[in-house]
Amino acid sequence: MLAGNLGVSQNLENILYAALQLKEENVRWIILGDGSRKEWMENFVRENSLQQSVFLMGKHPVETMPAFYEKADIMILSLNNKYDDLKKVVPARLQSYMASGKSVIGFIEGAAADVIIEADCGFTINPDDVDGLVNLIKNIIVEDFHRLAALGINGKAYFDTHFTKHKCIDNLIEQIEGLN
Repeated sequence: MLAGNLGVSQNLENILYAALQLKEENVRWIILGDGSRKEWMENFVRENSLQQSVFLMGKHPVETMPAFYEKADIMILSLNNKYDDLKKVVPARLQSYMASGKSVIGFIEGAAADVIIEADCGFTINPDDVDGLVNLIKNIIVEDFHRLAALGINGKAYFDTHFTKHKCIDNLIEQIEGLN
């Protein structure tokens, strides 16, 4: 499952190229959200007959996200490598994935990949490596599926330690006080 903005920065092309390679596998892609690339995605799914494996579910209220996340086996976070600044951010969707206790595939580099590795909450792969993503998903299905729950628990624990509102405010105060 992928949830959030469906824009040019999200590397959606490579995700759908992976979905195309996995078309005959028992893999279903649930994509929630809206954005500038949604129409392109709808066309790609239709033109490549991916209607049985890629489901574009549109935008839903934030309060309904936990019900969607609960049904997912693993969450996917992706950003492309076209903009170096994207390597410096930890997208809010990673934090929501971790808060939900779901494991994560980080099709991403930089700070967000570092958090996934440090939290031991999933897998990371270069966002340009479509074949690597395909092989990773096949490996998860065959060998690592049993690990997904434990990785999700790790992510939830990391979220509770580092990303709760209280922790973020404390960190901000420390940063501001350090400037004096």
